[in-house]
Amino acid sequence: MTTEEAAGAVRQVSTVRDVGERVEVTGYSVVEVERALRLLGAVNSEAADARDRLHTQVNIAMLKSQTPLISQASQSHALRRSALRMQLLEEQGYDTHGSLAQKRQTQESSARTWVARERERGNLFTLKLQGTTIIPSVQLTDDGSLHESVTELVRILRGAGMDGWSLWAWLCSPTGLLSGNVPAQVAESNPERAMKAATRMAAELKPTRPTVA
Repeated sequence: MTTEEAAGAVRQVSTVRDVGERVEVTGYSVVEVERALRLLGAVNSEAADARDRLHTQVNIAMLKSQTPLISQASQSHALRRSALRMQLLEEQGYDTHGSLAQKRQTQESSARTWVARERERGNLFTLKLQGTTIIPSVQLTDDGSLHESVTELVRILRGAGMDGWSLWAWLCSPTGLLSGNVPAQVAESNPERAMKAATRMAAELKPTRPTVA
């Protein structure tokens, strides 16, 4: 059976049914289906290897021609971004599932479940730091509950597609939308004003649709 025949065996089966945790296939023998799947797996693996080889060859060619892999502007941007993230980590603080469990006086598994639930609801954002999930403290109270006034801002900006690092930076940095004040701080004293600023920021994030003549 050729690769094309193998692909056809998977695509053109008489019937494919999802039955609980298994799939039923009729119209082909077990041997034919297993052979087709093995061949397709080999093809996909070869395609992935080919892409990796191409990327490596391109990078080598750029190095030999002394073409910079990252432009000077991109390097400067990366350095500024790294500095900002380091500042957030050191000055604003964060929790892990373990430290949050201590604040909430519960098991780490329970804290993990709570974080996942609130993140799914859009009330909370988390980040990955060297493989560990971290929860920026700006959105939490001292006892590990949601900081409700900040939660409203998180919900608005997450809904607009703002990524976690940008959201953390916006919450903790002065913004012209609040006359140079910090959103998370304004949220405590004047929640409505902070929400208006977040709504305006969210509107700026949404791509504008081209006008059709």
